[in-house]
Amino acid sequence: MRRISYLIVLPALSFIVNTANAQFAEEVRALRPGQSVTPRTVGESCFQLGVTGETGWSEKSDDAVDSYNKYQSATGYLYFGISHRLDVQALGGMRNDKFLVNGVDSRVSGWNLAAVGLKYNIFNTTSNNFALGLQALAKIPNISSDYPADKVAPRVSLLAEYNPAGQVSLLANVGIDYDGVSNDPKGIYGFQSAFMLNDWLGSFIETYGTYQYRVFYNHIDLGVFAHVAHHFMIHASCGMGVIGNRQDEGFFAAGLAYRFSTISNRHRWIYGEYKD
Repeated sequence: MRRISYLIVLPALSFIVNTANAQFAEEVRALRPGQSVTPRTVGESCFQLGVTGETGWSEKSDDAVDSYNKYQSATGYLYFGISHRLDVQALGGMRNDKFLVNGVDSRVSGWNLAAVGLKYNIFNTTSNNFALGLQALAKIPNISSDYPADKVAPRVSLLAEYNPAGQVSLLANVGIDYDGVSNDPKGIYGFQSAFMLNDWLGSFIETYGTYQYRVFYNHIDLGVFAHVAHHFMIHASCGMGVIGNRQDEGFFAAGLAYRFSTISNRHRWIYGEYKD
């Protein structure tokens, strides 16, 4: 019987653009919904934290295996802006999986993610409508017997963002990702379009996934996010996973993001924000 394989995606990594394009934006940038990551940072001396809950299912059926997996996960993150170009990042997650394989039940649960890393904003254009960045993460091994990884697993991504209009953001990510178990890396990619519907409500549509062993495993998701306050956001999204023309995964996620500063930023002038 072949072993069940499933994808654990690094959580809490995606930012949605909002009405401000400044490096220290007047409104919190949304970490998740979505998976594509902005090259822009949270702002010098600023913390941003959040939590996301997700539930989903996946299934696989062929001549040898008939399997079904239902899961729930909770993930959290903490970002801190060392400077207006550099963030340090810490992420963690717990997961519960229930499997049904050829009529046999099984379950695994526990910590499935602990990671630390950096994100560097390489440059922004003078008009501030294009930005390029680099993110490097290291997933820590041996955090759970149910989700084993026997070595540090790096993930490195090149990040790009283009804002053709104040209410529209386009993101693109490409990189490589190791799982800490095998020596074979995955290629990772993400492309996202986000739109502000009004001053406080936005939406996005996205495709992202992996490439390994000459096979693309793609996801499609869409969602909404709302600025409850300048530094507080809630969000919800749903999507599915696709191999070829077959859908074999579905999921729903919801969460919140909050940012606060360790110093007064109200009268700071970085890239022209805070005109009051």
